[in-house]
Amino acid sequence: MDIEKVTYALSALLESCYQIHNIARNGIVDEKVIGALLRGVLKVEPQNTECVYPKSCLIEGYTYFADLSKFEQKTVTDLTRYMFELYKLTDKYKKLTEARESLGALISSIRKNLANEVEKCKYTATTLSNWYKTNIFDNHVHQIPIYGEKEMLTNERNMHFIRALFVAGIRSCILWEQVGGTQFGCLWNKSRIAICAKDTLTKIQEL
Repeated sequence: MDIEKVTYALSALLESCYQIHNIARNGIVDEKVIGALLRGVLKVEPQNTECVYPKSCLIEGYTYFADLSKFEQKTVTDLTRYMFELYKLTDKYKKLTEARESLGALISSIRKNLANEVEKCKYTATTLSNWYKTNIFDNHVHQIPIYGEKEMLTNERNMHFIRALFVAGIRSCILWEQVGGTQFGCLWNKSRIAICAKDTLTKIQEL
Protein backbone atom coordinates (compact mmCIF):
# COMPACT_ATOMS: atom_id res chain seq x y z
CA MET A 1 0.00 0.00 0.00
CA ASP A 2 1.33 3.42 -1.01
CA ILE A 3 0.57 5.48 2.10
CA GLU A 4 0.85 8.83 0.27
CA LYS A 5 -1.68 7.82 -2.38
CA VAL A 6 -4.04 6.32 0.21
CA THR A 7 -3.84 9.48 2.34
CA TYR A 8 -4.40 11.62 -0.75
CA ALA A 9 -7.55 9.71 -1.77
CA LEU A 10 -8.91 9.68 1.77
CA SER A 11 -8.26 13.41 2.12
CA ALA A 12 -10.25 14.02 -1.06
CA LEU A 13 -13.11 11.99 0.41
CA LEU A 14 -13.00 13.97 3.66
CA GLU A 15 -12.79 17.23 1.74
CA SER A 16 -16.08 16.35 0.04
CA CYS A 17 -17.53 15.55 3.46
CA TYR A 18 -16.32 18.87 4.84
CA GLN A 19 -17.82 20.84 1.97
CA ILE A 20 -21.17 19.05 2.45
CA HIS A 21 -21.02 19.90 6.15
CA ASN A 22 -20.17 23.55 5.45
CA ILE A 23 -23.05 23.97 3.02
CA ALA A 24 -25.60 22.15 5.18
CA ARG A 25 -24.65 23.86 8.43
CA ASN A 26 -23.53 27.29 7.26
CA GLY A 27 -24.71 27.73 3.68
CA ILE A 28 -21.12 28.35 2.56
CA VAL A 29 -20.30 27.21 -1.00
CA ASP A 30 -16.57 27.31 -1.71
CA GLU A 31 -16.70 27.10 -5.49
CA LYS A 32 -12.92 26.89 -5.87
CA VAL A 33 -12.62 23.76 -3.75
CA ILE A 34 -15.92 22.24 -4.84
CA GLY A 35 -15.01 22.89 -8.47
CA ALA A 36 -11.74 20.98 -7.99
CA LEU A 37 -13.57 18.05 -6.40
CA LEU A 38 -16.14 17.92 -9.19
CA ARG A 39 -13.44 18.10 -11.86
CA GLY A 40 -11.98 15.04 -10.18
CA VAL A 41 -15.17 13.17 -11.04
CA LEU A 42 -14.57 13.97 -14.70
CA LYS A 43 -11.00 12.63 -14.67
CA VAL A 44 -11.75 8.98 -15.33
CA GLU A 45 -8.37 8.17 -16.91
CA PRO A 46 -5.80 10.40 -15.18
CA GLN A 47 -2.11 10.16 -16.08
CA ASN A 48 -1.40 9.45 -12.42
CA THR A 49 -3.22 9.46 -9.10
CA GLU A 50 -2.23 12.97 -8.09
CA CYS A 51 -3.62 14.47 -11.31
CA VAL A 52 -7.15 13.95 -10.02
CA TYR A 53 -7.18 16.74 -7.43
CA PRO A 54 -4.86 19.64 -6.59
CA LYS A 55 -3.59 19.05 -3.06
CA SER A 56 -4.07 22.73 -2.25
CA CYS A 57 -7.84 22.13 -2.43
CA LEU A 58 -7.75 19.27 0.08
CA ILE A 59 -6.68 21.25 3.15
CA GLU A 60 -9.64 20.31 5.36
CA GLY A 61 -9.40 16.69 4.26
CA TYR A 62 -5.74 16.42 5.19
CA THR A 63 -6.41 18.26 8.45
CA TYR A 64 -9.00 15.63 9.44
CA PHE A 65 -6.26 13.01 9.48
CA ALA A 66 -3.47 15.26 10.72
CA ASP A 67 -5.14 17.04 13.64
CA LEU A 68 -8.81 16.60 14.57
CA SER A 69 -8.43 19.20 17.33
CA LYS A 70 -8.58 21.88 14.62
CA PHE A 71 -12.31 21.12 14.23
CA GLU A 72 -15.28 21.55 16.55
CA GLN A 73 -16.74 18.27 17.82
CA LYS A 74 -19.92 18.76 15.77
CA THR A 75 -17.81 19.06 12.64
CA VAL A 76 -15.82 15.91 13.44
CA THR A 77 -19.05 14.01 14.04
CA ASP A 78 -20.57 15.18 10.75
CA LEU A 79 -17.45 14.37 8.73
CA THR A 80 -17.10 10.90 10.23
CA ARG A 81 -20.76 10.11 9.59
CA TYR A 82 -20.57 11.26 5.98
CA MET A 83 -17.36 9.31 5.41
CA PHE A 84 -18.88 6.00 6.52
CA GLU A 85 -22.14 6.66 4.68
CA LEU A 86 -20.16 7.27 1.49
CA TYR A 87 -18.29 3.99 2.02
CA LYS A 88 -21.66 2.23 2.12
CA LEU A 89 -23.02 4.13 -0.86
CA THR A 90 -19.95 3.34 -2.96
CA ASP A 91 -20.27 -0.39 -2.25
CA LYS A 92 -23.85 -0.30 -3.51
CA TYR A 93 -23.05 1.94 -6.46
CA LYS A 94 -20.44 -0.49 -7.78
CA LYS A 95 -23.18 -3.12 -8.17
CA LEU A 96 -25.44 -0.83 -10.20
CA THR A 97 -24.41 -1.47 -13.80
CA GLU A 98 -27.03 0.82 -15.33
CA ALA A 99 -26.23 3.70 -12.99
CA ARG A 100 -22.49 3.36 -13.63
CA GLU A 101 -23.03 3.35 -17.39
CA SER A 102 -25.30 6.39 -17.24
CA LEU A 103 -22.75 8.28 -15.13
CA GLY A 104 -20.01 7.39 -17.59
CA ALA A 105 -22.10 8.74 -20.47
CA LEU A 106 -22.95 11.85 -18.45
CA ILE A 107 -19.28 12.53 -17.69
CA SER A 108 -18.47 12.36 -21.41
CA SER A 109 -21.29 14.81 -22.10
CA ILE A 110 -20.15 17.23 -19.39
CA ARG A 111 -16.58 17.20 -20.68
CA LYS A 112 -17.78 18.08 -24.18
CA ASN A 113 -20.06 20.87 -22.98
CA LEU A 114 -17.65 22.49 -20.54
CA ALA A 115 -15.76 24.22 -23.36
CA ASN A 116 -18.82 26.37 -24.00
CA GLU A 117 -20.08 26.63 -20.42
CA VAL A 118 -19.30 29.88 -18.58
CA GLU A 119 -20.33 28.82 -15.07
CA LYS A 120 -18.45 25.53 -15.13
CA CYS A 121 -18.73 24.66 -11.42
CA LYS A 122 -22.45 25.40 -11.28
CA TYR A 123 -23.11 23.52 -14.54
CA THR A 124 -21.18 20.44 -13.41
CA ALA A 125 -22.80 20.50 -9.98
CA THR A 126 -26.32 20.75 -11.36
CA THR A 127 -25.74 17.99 -13.90
CA LEU A 128 -24.18 15.58 -11.40
CA SER A 129 -26.85 16.48 -8.85
CA ASN A 130 -29.61 15.53 -11.26
CA TRP A 131 -27.88 12.21 -11.97
CA TYR A 132 -27.60 11.49 -8.24
CA LYS A 133 -31.25 12.33 -7.57
CA THR A 134 -32.50 10.15 -10.42
CA ASN A 135 -30.18 7.16 -10.03
CA ILE A 136 -29.45 7.07 -6.30
CA PHE A 137 -31.97 9.09 -4.27
CA ASP A 138 -35.16 8.37 -6.22
CA ASN A 139 -34.23 4.68 -6.54
CA HIS A 140 -33.62 4.42 -2.77
CA VAL A 141 -30.18 2.94 -3.34
CA HIS A 142 -28.82 4.43 -0.12
CA GLN A 143 -30.21 7.40 1.74
CA ILE A 144 -27.52 9.54 3.37
CA PRO A 145 -28.87 11.72 6.21
CA ILE A 146 -27.83 15.36 5.85
CA TYR A 147 -27.15 17.21 9.08
CA GLY A 148 -27.79 20.91 8.86
CA GLU A 149 -30.09 23.89 9.10
CA LYS A 150 -33.53 23.80 7.45
CA GLU A 151 -32.86 27.14 5.76
CA MET A 152 -29.75 25.72 4.09
CA LEU A 153 -31.32 22.40 3.13
CA THR A 154 -34.39 23.94 1.49
CA ASN A 155 -32.20 26.03 -0.81
CA GLU A 156 -32.17 24.39 -4.26
CA ARG A 157 -28.70 25.67 -5.11
CA ASN A 158 -27.26 24.24 -1.90
CA MET A 159 -28.88 20.85 -2.51
CA HIS A 160 -27.45 20.70 -6.04
CA PHE A 161 -23.97 21.17 -4.61
CA ILE A 162 -24.52 18.66 -1.80
CA ARG A 163 -25.77 15.94 -4.16
CA ALA A 164 -22.91 16.62 -6.57
CA LEU A 165 -20.47 16.31 -3.65
CA PHE A 166 -21.94 12.91 -2.85
CA VAL A 167 -20.91 11.91 -6.38
CA ALA A 168 -17.46 13.38 -5.70
CA GLY A 169 -17.34 11.28 -2.55
CA ILE A 170 -18.04 8.14 -4.56
CA ARG A 171 -15.20 9.09 -6.92
CA SER A 172 -12.79 9.49 -4.01
CA CYS A 173 -13.83 6.17 -2.46
CA ILE A 174 -13.20 4.39 -5.74
CA LEU A 175 -9.83 6.12 -6.11
CA TRP A 176 -8.95 5.07 -2.57
CA GLU A 177 -9.70 1.44 -3.39
CA GLN A 178 -7.76 1.69 -6.66
CA VAL A 179 -4.61 2.72 -4.78
CA GLY A 180 -4.95 -0.19 -2.36
CA GLY A 181 -6.97 1.34 0.46
CA THR A 182 -9.18 -0.75 2.73
CA GLN A 183 -11.12 0.08 5.89
CA PHE A 184 -8.98 -2.28 7.97
CA GLY A 185 -5.88 -0.86 6.33
CA CYS A 186 -6.90 2.59 7.54
CA LEU A 187 -7.22 1.34 11.09
CA TRP A 188 -3.87 -0.46 11.06
CA ASN A 189 -2.10 2.46 9.39
CA LYS A 190 -3.79 5.31 11.25
CA SER A 191 -0.54 6.75 12.62
CA ARG A 192 1.21 6.54 9.23
CA ILE A 193 -1.71 8.31 7.56
CA ALA A 194 -1.60 11.04 10.22
CA ILE A 195 2.13 11.59 9.70
CA CYS A 196 1.70 11.68 5.92
CA ALA A 197 -1.17 14.17 6.21
CA LYS A 198 0.90 16.46 8.47
CA ASP A 199 3.86 16.33 6.08
CA THR A 200 1.63 17.15 3.12
CA LEU A 201 0.02 20.10 4.90
CA THR A 202 3.47 21.47 5.71
CA LYS A 203 4.50 21.21 2.05
CA ILE A 204 1.31 22.91 0.88
CA GLN A 205 1.86 25.78 3.31
CA GLU A 206 5.42 26.23 2.05
CA LEU A 207 4.32 26.74 -1.55
